[in-house]
Amino acid sequence: MGNNVNLASRLEGTNKVYGSWIMCSQSTYELLQKSSRADEIVTRSFDAVRVINVEKPVRIYNILGFRNKMSDARLKAAAIFNKGMDYYMKGASAPGYQKPQSELEEAKKFFDMAAQLYPDDESSATFSKRCSDFIANGIPQVWDGVYTMETK
Repeated sequence: MGNNVNLASRLEGTNKVYGSWIMCSQSTYELLQKSSRADEIVTRSFDAVRVINVEKPVRIYNILGFRNKMSDARLKAAAIFNKGMDYYMKGASAPGYQKPQSELEEAKKFFDMAAQLYPDDESSATFSKRCSDFIANGIPQVWDGVYTMETK
């Protein structure tokens, strides 16, 4: 239980960096997808994160809420955000992948569209800025889509 509790604690704090409210790991996300209520809950894919005191990166997801309680704008923005994340994470699981700048430019377009449609979404702005930073300052030689947390 120690590692799971540690990861849960770290992910709770990671929400601040991502501008999100509820985050879960891939294992929890997969359990949700298998549940009978999967269609009722709206999620977004995030990247992978390496949290303090946990060496192995963990793929993370944002739980937005119940579909029937969300506005059409919020639902559309979430779908657009996920398209951006597809470009952002493209190649992340391919060993030695050299990410072309064009994929980050496309991802940024979708994140910006999502932010325009739903301005209260801090996560769209966070990922748009990450794309801008990579475009301006250089993309890692090998793309893995992992964000390393520097604080708890």
